[in-house]
Amino acid sequence: MVDWCRENLSNLKMADTGKGVHFMQEDSPHIIGRELAMWLEGLH
Repeated sequence: MVDWCRENLSNLKMADTGKGVHFMQEDSPHIIGRELAMWLEGLH
């Protein structure tokens, strides 16, 4: 599914959040927050 998204979604922004176990937001909160902030900044 990831490969399909990369090939077919032209505005897709992907980020490596590292290895996650179950709850990604608990495993990598700072990485996710930083990536979201950069994405949001790019909308302006």
